[in-house]
Amino acid sequence: MSWDDFNKVASKPKKAIVRSSGPRHFYCIFRIGNKLKVVDGSLKNTLNTIKQFQKHMERQQETLNANTKISNEILIGDKNIYGTVKEYIKDVKLRKNGVLARELLMTASPDFFKSMLPGELEIWVEENRRWLGNKFGENCIYATLHL
Repeated sequence: MSWDDFNKVASKPKKAIVRSSGPRHFYCIFRIGNKLKVVDGSLKNTLNTIKQFQKHMERQQETLNANTKISNEILIGDKNIYGTVKEYIKDVKLRKNGVLARELLMTASPDFFKSMLPGELEIWVEENRRWLGNKFGENCIYATLHL
């Protein structure tokens, strides 16, 4: 999947919340991460990778760059990512080399977040949740906000 794949569906442009004062620069990162594929014809290794992803995302293991005093907010789905994926694919016939999941990261520069007024973070979060829903529908089974 590439950036062009996401732009095939025409949509009304959203009003961006942007503030700039002085030499600060805002930037946005939309990274399409790893494909979690069935590589050996078996789901075992791929599901184990999803289990490791869950441990990282839900801080069920030590994560060196994570601030443990800040809790994450689940926007879509629940903490049981592994169980949700297993349930989601239970009646699906997968190809031997099929892509089971795809990781996405949507973020912006630290200055963007620091300059937000009260209430603007909620607007940003809702716009991201709406975009995920519009682009992926029920295929998006998990999204979390890391503060």
